Amino acid sequence: MRLFTLRNLAFLGTLISSSLQESVPAVLSSHQLTSGLLKYQEDYDSANVLPQELFLEIAEKFISGSRSDAYLFINIPGLRASDFSDHREQLKTIEKYLETSSTALRFENLEIEQEWEEVFDKLVSYTEEEWDITDRIELWSDHIDAFERYIDWRPRTVRIEFEQAPAGNRAGFFAYCDRTIKHVLGQIPSSDTKIVLTSRTGNTEETESPTRIFSDIFEDPQKKTDIEKNKHTVQKKHELNTPHPRFTGMVDSRLSLVDPAFLKQHGTTIKMIIISSLTYAVAQLILWNRTKGHTRLRQKVAEQKKNQ
Repeated sequence: MRLFTLRNLAFLGTLISSSLQESVPAVLSSHQLTSGLLKYQEDYDSANVLPQELFLEIAEKFISGSRSDAYLFINIPGLRASDFSDHREQLKTIEKYLETSSTALRFENLEIEQEWEEVFDKLVSYTEEEWDITDRIELWSDHIDAFERYIDWRPRTVRIEFEQAPAGNRAGFFAYCDRTIKHVLGQIPSSDTKIVLTSRTGNTEETESPTRIFSDIFEDPQKKTDIEKNKHTVQKKHELNTPHPRFTGMVDSRLSLVDPAFLKQHGTTIKMIIISSLTYAVAQLILWNRTKGHTRLRQKVAEQKKNQ
């Protein structure tokens, strides 16, 4: 009887601990293709739960799978899976990025442990060590004003830490988050970026059946296969429209003043040029003669006064 009671208590404790298990949503997205990760998405879709240790394994493979020019680690404390649908109008930038990315993974029910709050410390350090990155940007407040634009080629890790999501006016809060992410992505001098978006503080509200994140985007067949959507090579032969210039070019023909066709077309202009030139020459000659006559007269008068 005592053994039965202990078993019941143990089973009840397990139920209580599982029901109070904290979870957070997480999204991984890459502009370029990072192949070999879709199997984790398929396994999660079947189990509907993702342990923290497995997520860290997936995140590290996601980071090391291909080199990017910027790695964004975005923390929105208090973020719930339902926020992606409840405030979709305010999260247009995130929605667009996920839609146009070559690789995107969603985990609505990521079970976290006590050391989860240091997850970005681990992932940022792993990224910098994996790709020998020495430049880091951290935004903890005044995110838009604090971000300093750069134009060099060196890769960077960008860590964005938002305040705790409020209980009320969540739409305004998520609009600010989305506007900040849009600003940062717009200032990075490359579209080749990777994003890890999650919450470093858990909740127990959606552990049972969380709302799926952007179902229409992730149910797209292209999201379920490794397809490179954003890689453009210079060697690719593009099909261009047939040119139709308005000006066909000059005719390669030799012109002559004695050409009959030329004289007929430009005869009046030639006559005006000749008459103008002759008129100018005659006027200059008359002016020169007058000037010369006045000069002689002044010299003669000067000599007469000198002889007196």
